[in-house]
Amino acid sequence: MAWGTKEAELHGVDRHLRRGPDRTGLRESALALAAARRPGVTVRRGVRVTGLLGAPAAVPAVTGVRTSGGEEIRADLVVDAMGRGTPSSAWLTALGSAGPRTEPEDHGFAYYSRYFTGPEHPVRMAPPYTQLGTFALLTIPGGHDTWSVTFVTGRGDAPLKHLRDPERSPGRCAPAPAHAHWCAGTPGTGVLVMAGVLDRRRRPTTPTPSAPWRRLPPAWPPPRRC
Repeated sequence: MAWGTKEAELHGVDRHLRRGPDRTGLRESALALAAARRPGVTVRRGVRVTGLLGAPAAVPAVTGVRTSGGEEIRADLVVDAMGRGTPSSAWLTALGSAGPRTEPEDHGFAYYSRYFTGPEHPVRMAPPYTQLGTFALLTIPGGHDTWSVTFVTGRGDAPLKHLRDPERSPGRCAPAPAHAHWCAGTPGTGVLVMAGVLDRRRRPTTPTPSAPWRRLPPAWPPPRRC
C-alpha cells in the first residue's frame, strides 16, 4: 500500500515509497526464510532448548545448548532471545552460577485496546504514540484492513476506567480530533485490558570471594532491560 498524498506531505516522505502493516508472525516468517537462505545458517523448527552446556563454575563458560530430544549442539556463542520469561537463569544456576539478579518493576500502566476494521486504513494525522494530558493514544495499522487503538493510562486513574466499557468505546477518541477517525471503524473485538506488566532488569551477579573469579570478566554484558 502506497503512502497517501496527505500522509506523504505530513511525514515528508516520497509518496512512492511503500509501507505495509504486518503481524509478528508474518515478520518472523520472512526473517526465518531469509536466514535459511544464507550459506552456513541452519534453521531448526520444532526444536526446544532445555538447558545449557558448559563446565560448572561460578562464572561458567557456556559452550552450547541441550535440546528436548537430548541432542547437544556446540557453539562459540549462545544468544538468549526468549524475552522476559526466559528460563536461562535456572539453566545458569544448574551450571553452578548464582545466575543474574532479577529486579522486577511495575510502572503502573494500564492498556485499553480495541481492534477495528474498515474498507481502508485511517489516514495518520498524528504520531503513532501521542501523549494527551494524563493518557496517551497508540494507533497501529494491521493486516487485512484492520487496526488497533490503545489508550495508555495510569493503572490507578479511576476516571479513565470507563474505557473498559465497550458501549462507551465508540466515542473514546473524541478528546483527540487527530485520532477520532481511528475509532470510526467497525469494532472487531471488545475492549482488551492489560495491566500489571512487569519490566525486568537482569544484572550479572558478582561471584563470592570463595569463587575462582574475584571480579566479572570484561566480556560480561552490561545490565539491560528485557
